[in-house]
Amino acid sequence: MTARFDQLERSFRAAETLLGLRITVIDNAHVFATPRGAAVFSAERRSHRKNPACEAGFGDGCIRHCRYAMNRRALTETEPFCCGCWKGLTQLVVPLHFCGVPYGMLYAGLWRSAEPPAGLPPEFLEARRNLPAFDPEAAVRLGFLTAEAFDRIVRPEKMVGPI
Repeated sequence: MTARFDQLERSFRAAETLLGLRITVIDNAHVFATPRGAAVFSAERRSHRKNPACEAGFGDGCIRHCRYAMNRRALTETEPFCCGCWKGLTQLVVPLHFCGVPYGMLYAGLWRSAEPPAGLPPEFLEARRNLPAFDPEAAVRLGFLTAEAFDRIVRPEKMVGPI
């Protein structure tokens, strides 16, 4: 990882500590990649399964929601939004756009928001109990703060140049 991306990773870690949220980078346009196409962020940074509640009971419903539905929505939305999933969890989604072109998104946080469906494993229920309850007003404020902060960190024009 180059100094530029190393600094970006340190910024993500500092923000996670400050905000008390886990941050995931979804890089659909390979902005955060070497010239040979290798991702510069670890697999953990690129997957929100690092959240115990996401990992427990992970399956096709998770892929349909987080990979496909959220990617579709982030293509057209430019402002942060919160979205609940089929497991009764909510996360903040920050669409990443440059000059009107979407290139990815950030996932931040994880809150319990609705009762989960029956049949999820005990590990999920335990991980869910450890999550804070969703506060819509706080999440909206956090969304705009996060978007502003990360807009300054992840602008593609800052990534131009040799890696």
